[in-house]
Amino acid sequence: MLAALSPEAQINRILEDVDCVPSNFTEIASRHSNSRVIAALKGQNDFDPEDGQYYLGLARRWYGDQDSELFRRRCCGVHKL
Repeated sequence: MLAALSPEAQINRILEDVDCVPSNFTEIASRHSNSRVIAALKGQNDFDPEDGQYYLGLARRWYGDQDSELFRRRCCGVHKL
C-alpha cells in the first residue's frame, strides 16, 4: 500500500484528476520501462527519491497544462479530444 504523501500516491492522484491513463504517462515520461513505472504506481516497487521527484514533477507540470491541446493529445490520447 502506498503512503498518502509518497510521490507514487501523489502521481496517481494527479493522473486520476486529469483523466490520464498511467501507461500513457509512462510512455511520455520515457525514463524507465512502462512495467517499472506501473509497478511503482501500484506500490509494488517504490521509486528511488530522485526518480520519484522526477515523475512527480512531470505529473505536476502536466496538471498545470491539463487544459492545453498538447496535454490532451500526449497524456489522454487523441480519442479524448
